Amino acid sequence: MKHDDDLRKGGPAIQLVRETLDGLGRLVSQHVKLARLELSADLRAMGTRVASMVALALLMLLGYALTMVGLALLLAGDRRVAFAFGAVGLVHLLGAGAAMLLLVARGERLQVMKSTATELAHSADALIAATGISAHAASSDDAPTAGVPRLETNHADVR
Repeated sequence: MKHDDDLRKGGPAIQLVRETLDGLGRLVSQHVKLARLELSADLRAMGTRVASMVALALLMLLGYALTMVGLALLLAGDRRVAFAFGAVGLVHLLGAGAAMLLLVARGERLQVMKSTATELAHSADALIAATGISAHAASSDDAPTAGVPRLETNHADVR
């Protein structure tokens, strides 16, 4: 009877479990909020990068067209106008091409949701350290679980 009353009132063990679950719930909600914020920022940055690439591709297309007009005029015998069209076209092609290369090089360094992944790793490390569980990467021999961390308890610490 006394045991049932302690459970209803929330004895010390039940209270600790409640506090732990509340803390884990807050942690998960904060991770989800961070992921949303970071994902929206990353998508905005990617959208800007794609718009820049489209604009540069249009400039390259314009440069190509001007260069081809210059080549056609050169074949027709009008050298002065042909060189003018060719020069303007080549400037557009080379300028937009160089800018595109710079934009692509910056894009390769972009790491999507890096902060979220880092914070999740820190949280996982803290939880693992608090529980006394050690994480070992699965060996490549385990086909279904290759690369998935394997959690093993340290039985010497368990009493």
